[in-house]
Amino acid sequence: MRPIASGRLHSCSSLVATGNVWSSNSSSYAVFSTPAAFTIPISLTLVGVKTKRYPSVHALDLDVRWTANVPQPLVRLRLLRGRKILWKASTTADNRIGAPGSARFSWKRPTG
Repeated sequence: MRPIASGRLHSCSSLVATGNVWSSNSSSYAVFSTPAAFTIPISLTLVGVKTKRYPSVHALDLDVRWTANVPQPLVRLRLLRGRKILWKASTTADNRIGAPGSARFSWKRPTG
């Protein structure tokens, strides 16, 4: 039996998770604290970057792999020569939390 706000008793045939948990066995009872607000910090780990060169056409493919606890991470890439940015690209990728994600980028040397 479970008390209701009005003071009446109510018979419960299944578990109720509202701070107090009753089982179908009337002798089992557990009390839990009320829910509290919490924040999970964003986590992003670079797993690896693979490159594939195509010297005859002056091109480069880049495959970026990561793990993250966000559903859509923004992936940004910059190709540098010294401190000069030769090329940059970004994409929002779909991510399955708990599994490695990846994005592929292609760069071709500009003509002229």
